[in-house]
Amino acid sequence: MSGIKCRVEQEEDDESEGMTILYATATGADGRQVGTANARIINRRVIRREFYENMEAASEDAATAASDLFDRWGCLKQVLIDHPFKKGSGVWGRELDNGSFLLIEEILVQESHQRQGLGTRLARLLFKKAAQRNEDDLEEGVSFAIAWPTGLNWAMPLRIESVGEADARISSGSDASVAFFRHLGYRRIGATEFFGLTDSRIHRSKQLHAADDFDPPPMLSDPLLNDDDVDPQGVHALFDDATGQAHRVNVLERMMQRLPLHHALSTFDDDDCVASMQRFQSSSSAEDLWVRVDRQGNTILHLAAVAFKARSVRWIMACTFGPVLMDMRNRAGDTPLEALQLHTDSIRVHQDLYGVTAHVSDDFRGMPPAAVSCVVALRRLHDPIPAELQRVRFGCSCGRCVDGIMSKRMQAAIVEEASVVQSRLESELAKRKTAPRNRIISYYQMHTMHLPNRLQKAMHDSRGMREGYRNLYGYLAKCVEDQAVPSDERMLQVIERASENPAVTKEFLSRGGTIDRVRSDVLKGVIVDFLRDGEEAGFGDYPSRNEDRPLPRCRNDHEYPWFMTLCAEMATPV
Repeated sequence: MSGIKCRVEQEEDDESEGMTILYATATGADGRQVGTANARIINRRVIRREFYENMEAASEDAATAASDLFDRWGCLKQVLIDHPFKKGSGVWGRELDNGSFLLIEEILVQESHQRQGLGTRLARLLFKKAAQRNEDDLEEGVSFAIAWPTGLNWAMPLRIESVGEADARISSGSDASVAFFRHLGYRRIGATEFFGLTDSRIHRSKQLHAADDFDPPPMLSDPLLNDDDVDPQGVHALFDDATGQAHRVNVLERMMQRLPLHHALSTFDDDDCVASMQRFQSSSSAEDLWVRVDRQGNTILHLAAVAFKARSVRWIMACTFGPVLMDMRNRAGDTPLEALQLHTDSIRVHQDLYGVTAHVSDDFRGMPPAAVSCVVALRRLHDPIPAELQRVRFGCSCGRCVDGIMSKRMQAAIVEEASVVQSRLESELAKRKTAPRNRIISYYQMHTMHLPNRLQKAMHDSRGMREGYRNLYGYLAKCVEDQAVPSDERMLQVIERASENPAVTKEFLSRGGTIDRVRSDVLKGVIVDFLRDGEEAGFGDYPSRNEDRPLPRCRNDHEYPWFMTLCAEMATPV
């Protein structure tokens, strides 16, 4: 590499907030460019409130990294930490939740200069530049880098490929890229296609040899599926022209011959699927027909579950082979129940709108009834009570959410925030005898700026109004501690039971104050605390006040904006 010079430049991404783009170039002695690389520094502190939206706007690689690795707040998905398969080698954890990180998006080296270490120089130069402290805004340099080796090599062909051709092309390129990044010290994050690197010398990934790093199982090989078959729901389904559609029909016909039950579940409605399986059961002597899997390792129970075909799921579960299929994992490591939960969660979080992925978590109003029925069957819940059905409907994973939407961690965070605000307001009221009048309500002034002017004036003039406002925070904490979602109706019940004399809280509400404003104020405070403190907010892993064990984790733990919207919509208990 004699005479090769490398340099890196950076510029702010004007179109994506919280992003800094790094460009690395390599030039030969003659001044011609022989290699390039680019990456972006992603400042989570700036974009965390709208993490998915900002990552989607940045680039395809950034959007994919966000959806595959992180939740809506930019924290590593829990499934990549504790799932028996999806955690991979298990070397990555909550350290990936905080701080900025580097996302490498492209490394290109001219063929004449490959295998000379130039790509390594460019990749290391990018990470070194990103790791430097920015003295201008006092932002700490990044501690982690993330790369998507498969993404770096992917280019969709403009012709119809067989699965064998596509697999060989993609595999040859991605294998080389994976080996390249592992040589640099990157290790796979969970069972995803993304790899991470840290500058910490004592991180667990540093103790993991490249040969011992986790690799997901390869695409299944089955004598019934030759290399000319393709997944009819895969990339070729994107082609809407006559050739593409004819090819898909041809694939489905071959699928019907090799995997007739999979074909039925992929094409028929629920009732017809059950009828088809009943006919096969009475006419076919092939016992292995029921436990066959497709190239992705999916059983017929996987397909029935993710298609929300509740009758088919119940029928399969009632058969002798049902318990066997329940425990079978596909290539992604999912049982039928886990595949269903993954699918419903994807629908809950993202929606494709004309080629653009929209984040729709706050619009979630529960799984469709057919999906709920599938979960109930797969969990073997016999005659579930309404509370169990609500937890299934709203995606509760801890089994303890109040009304299916308020988890134990969420409860702890809400009670803590409401109690803190109430205490501060109480302290402000206690200063009346010693402080000038203009200081008595200073905290109220700061804390009530969002209220209408006439209400602020009434609170300025009336101690009873200030006491009523303060009391609402205490009643909200009381409501949640009593295992009730703080809807308007339930809050009014708590206020009524308090039997105030004088009824200062009712006076506050009668003169224009609202429960919704107090509830929103508490939940916004919880979000601020969470974004600042992460899992420490709402007690994190600490025991709750009434229990001697850590609070359980739940899918709904940090869905505060969604919860806030549901509370406002609840005219009656859910």
